[in-house]
Amino acid sequence: INLSWSVSGHDSFVVTFGTGGSYDSGGTLSTSGTSFSHTSLSPGTAHNYQITATKAGKTISRGAEVEF
Repeated sequence: INLSWSVSGHDSFVVTFGTGGSYDSGGTLSTSGTSFSHTSLSPGTAHNYQITATKAGKTISRGAEVEF
């Protein structure tokens, strides 16, 4: 799964992901980039993601949860 996003006024993003309807069960990844590729996924399993933009350690924008 390849995700990409854009938002202004940020300095980093947190990608939260998981399976089974819970986007926080799989872990998090902090990045200053605007894309994320998730490989080695289990076929036939729903994967959930949420992107949070941060600035100076504070949340400035949280995206809707998406499921693939």
